[in-house]
Amino acid sequence: MLGYITEVIPQDMIINTLEEKENFFKDSLHYDKIVNFLVEGFALHQILLDDTGIPYDFKFIKVNHSFQRLTNIKSKDILNKSFKSIFPGCIDLWINIFSRVALDGKIISYETYSYKIKKYFKILAFSPKKGKFITLFSEFIPDQSNHKTSCKNNIKKENNWKFMAYHDPLTALPNRRLLVHHLNREFILQEKQNSTFAIMFIDIDNFKIINDTLGHHAGDCILKEFSNRLKSIIKYNDKVFRLGGDEFVLFIKINTGLDTIITTIKKLTRSLHIPFKFENKEIFLTLSVGISLYPEDGKDIDSLLKNADTAMYKAKEQCGICFKFYNYLLAQSYLNMINKKAVD
Repeated sequence: MLGYITEVIPQDMIINTLEEKENFFKDSLHYDKIVNFLVEGFALHQILLDDTGIPYDFKFIKVNHSFQRLTNIKSKDILNKSFKSIFPGCIDLWINIFSRVALDGKIISYETYSYKIKKYFKILAFSPKKGKFITLFSEFIPDQSNHKTSCKNNIKKENNWKFMAYHDPLTALPNRRLLVHHLNREFILQEKQNSTFAIMFIDIDNFKIINDTLGHHAGDCILKEFSNRLKSIIKYNDKVFRLGGDEFVLFIKINTGLDTIITTIKKLTRSLHIPFKFENKEIFLTLSVGISLYPEDGKDIDSLLKNADTAMYKAKEQCGICFKFYNYLLAQSYLNMINKKAVD
């Protein structure tokens, strides 16, 4: 993976210097001397996070002479500027991949073609310090005899990266990023179809106790099984998302009043009557669930998630499996109507 780093300076020296020396970035002279010896392009980046801690872009902190030579971009035109401002139209996939490098310490290497620069590059990315990442790259000419195979491999890699970018690695459920994309599409559809949907914000009660007493492996096994049960109770046009930790979201299409939600609640409750098993132990879970409705409880992503989260915390005040609607009066009015019809 490090095969295309320059041989002028030993590879181990480069990696050890960039990854391990605590004061490396403070020593500007040492810094410039090392990176400007490289015949490969070098760039140091800082991941940019929004108010909720989600990566949305990254900026260029430092580039070497070879970066400017290979890209024809001068350092003054790129330093302290964001990736999206320099490469407009870039997909969020790259932001997610590089955020995993910067925040989780992943090391990746790949080959790509830059339409802006009109060159093929081999790229290595790794993190010298949490929140930052380094890219090292060199230009190459693809082997035309293996071009078809290379294209197929690149497509396969791109598909794998897309899956990683939009899915939770433990449960393989869609993640928060895909939830945002899905809701944005739904807002457009709702305007055309004049239909509605619900957001069910699910939190497993006291899940930390399971991790603390049985270990994180047990917690992971239970989360996987719980994810499977969630998928088993929803209809084909509903969705399950994992936000992280023990928090999940159900997206529920509403066709006839709140009947669909009531049915989902009953199915979810019944699924928890069966214990979760780990080794020779049986574990019963309880949930706190908050529900927000579109458009009554919000017409944008932040409002719907925030209101569902608020309702979930109200549910936590109760004991056992508990569901709370954010708009209690609306839900109660509908339930009273159902009860009245049952009596009649």
